Amino acid sequence: MSAAALPVVNDLDNLIQAHGRLNFKGGDYRVRTAETTPAEPFFPAGKGNKTDHLVFERAGKVIIGVTDVYAAVSDNSMDQEVWVNTDFPIGTVLYDYSGAHGISTTTVTDHLGNPSIHRVLVKTAPAGHSIAGAHGHGYSLWAPAPPGITVNSVTDLYNYLSTYAPTRNGPTIQEWEMENDLGDSHCASLGQGGRLPVSSFGQRVAGKVFAKGGSVLQLEITPTDSQQSITAYIADRNGVILKKVAGTGILNTSFNVPADDWYVLKVRNTENTAAGQKCFVKVTYIGVAEISDPVLSDAANTGFIWTGNNGTEDWNDCANWEEGRVPSANDDIHIPEQVDQYPRLPQNFTGQILIEPGSVPLAIAMPRLHAHPREAKIKLEWEHLPTLEEGQWILEKSSDGKSFVSVCGSDLVRQDCKGQYEDFDVTAGVIYYYRLKFLGHLEEESFSNVVAVQLSNADEGLNVNIRPNPVTDRLEVIISNDCCASIADILDVSGKLVKSVQLNSSVEILDVSHLPKGWYMIKIKVESHSKLLKFIKI
Repeated sequence: MSAAALPVVNDLDNLIQAHGRLNFKGGDYRVRTAETTPAEPFFPAGKGNKTDHLVFERAGKVIIGVTDVYAAVSDNSMDQEVWVNTDFPIGTVLYDYSGAHGISTTTVTDHLGNPSIHRVLVKTAPAGHSIAGAHGHGYSLWAPAPPGITVNSVTDLYNYLSTYAPTRNGPTIQEWEMENDLGDSHCASLGQGGRLPVSSFGQRVAGKVFAKGGSVLQLEITPTDSQQSITAYIADRNGVILKKVAGTGILNTSFNVPADDWYVLKVRNTENTAAGQKCFVKVTYIGVAEISDPVLSDAANTGFIWTGNNGTEDWNDCANWEEGRVPSANDDIHIPEQVDQYPRLPQNFTGQILIEPGSVPLAIAMPRLHAHPREAKIKLEWEHLPTLEEGQWILEKSSDGKSFVSVCGSDLVRQDCKGQYEDFDVTAGVIYYYRLKFLGHLEEESFSNVVAVQLSNADEGLNVNIRPNPVTDRLEVIISNDCCASIADILDVSGKLVKSVQLNSSVEILDVSHLPKGWYMIKIKVESHSKLLKFIKI
């Protein structure tokens, strides 16, 4: 964000400017208060000790003092002081660029008459001081005067620091070690890191970067087991996969960044039979100099992304959702292309289930598909489809999420796909799956995301619940309405009747142990009323 949009911490601003203008990284790192040769640090009586005053140097560039001593003073009477070795030549005059010592200086001298040992007195103002016009709350920055400038005031030092500007718009390189002792699994945390789990598709978030639109992001994944296949993603904050790479050994991929935004880096086992392992993730990207949109300054996810990383189907377990974001029953949820288990949906779930496609073999930008349940129909919408000379766009539908048929755009269905489609061939309570397909002239295929949606049951006056869901062998049916005997029909995903049971009480236990694993519907009929519910047999 810009200084105009966010408050600036003056001490941090001072340190960042000094880091660049005084070229901290140009000098070797020395911890002066930890040295015993060629001379030990000397603390004047009553002016501090090793516990309270740390001094380190970027050789020949800057000497930095740090203290945790707190004193609410308006002068330098409570300074921490220490004599230390230095690489600066004898006679060098140093100013404190934190401003806490005005234009007072300290000069490099010899050590007790020995010119081979260079010594200097470092003073650091305490945290909590109120010295007028000064930064340096608990730190000092001692360096020579600016070249060609006579220092008449602290403002001269500050002005010199403010002239720093990076010499180039170079790339930023970030690296992560994905290990369990470095992971962060608490629901209220960033949820980053951690090694890939044993025998699981569970994905791990390595980190997020804010990259500049129009630039190229380079991603490199180095596993510790070069024989075990891993899959890496670049995704947006809604969970949409923007780039995917999979294989053994070191993985490399590049991504053309479409816009200034946050991008999420994820890794998982390609197969859920693999052993867990540590990975190293490296990303090279061009950052954004200034974020003008306050919304984009927040790196948190904007969608609800299921992971199942806690090993359960519990919808309300925040550890099963990326960043611990648990959706309401009305929110759309995003499910990755591979998970160990699906969530147990709330009884009153009305959102959409967005399932990532398993592969995108064609080098084309696939539009996002959206589905909206309406009265007696489902409305499908998508972004404008790019016009390609060789190939066609097809909207497909499925009742099981596996076998799809064309509903518009194909040669068999003489209706173009022009951004939306209304499907009236639907039944309340049945889950329908939709996707867009691009069919190339050589029969190669590419798919959009899959959306899962259902119409609410028309008759809301019948109060029926089932549990547990998913179920293994015994399904409990609870009818809260005061009424008479009822019938329960169990249907498979195609709508075929599997079993019909007479219900003689308000609570009945149905034996479903013989059913194959999969999705089912149960239709409860009471007189002229009926209600359709879905359940999963595991």
